[in-house]
Amino acid sequence: MRTQCSSRVPASEHRPDAALQSAVLNKPGSYARYWINLRAAVQKHQYGLMKTCQQGIPIKAIRSTIFALLLLGMVGSGTELVLLNHMEDRLQWLPIILILVGLAASAWHGSRSTALSVRFIQWIFLAFIVAGLAGIYFHYRGSVEFRLESNPSLKGWGLFWQAIFSKAPPLLAPGSMIQLGLLGLVYTYRHPATKRSGENVKSTEGD
Repeated sequence: MRTQCSSRVPASEHRPDAALQSAVLNKPGSYARYWINLRAAVQKHQYGLMKTCQQGIPIKAIRSTIFALLLLGMVGSGTELVLLNHMEDRLQWLPIILILVGLAASAWHGSRSTALSVRFIQWIFLAFIVAGLAGIYFHYRGSVEFRLESNPSLKGWGLFWQAIFSKAPPLLAPGSMIQLGLLGLVYTYRHPATKRSGENVKSTEGD
């Protein structure tokens, strides 16, 4: 998030209130004390501006770091799915397609950070979360079917525990899609591009 920083204080900050100046100047010996207090107030205001500027730098750096981690996560997860041949049916293609769309949308957003690109990748990352939850369900169902083939007598809690601790397919493997989706939503939360869009709409309505 970019913060407007300036070390200069507006001229209005240097001009004392007319009533206060008249009251102070009418008191003998208080003129020097008044200007000392005024100078201290101006210095305090300048320090506040500097502090605001310093606080704006880490937010932008953190957002950029999250975006980089998001890209690395999508590339890593997509590569893993391809190496594991996660393409046996149409449902298994879904996370791969989502990751490809997410990478393309992120490239578009990286080259042109607009409110539209932010909203678009927000929907993509919401789809990541939905796909991850669906993947956990399908992995669980596949594990149940595999366990029943090997031991038809399993049922109830016994079947449930056997299924969730199964390594083929791993139940929580689709959780990586949920993590990427949540990370993407954290990145887009209160993104500066959406704020700029809102300010432009307000200025247009004001005209």
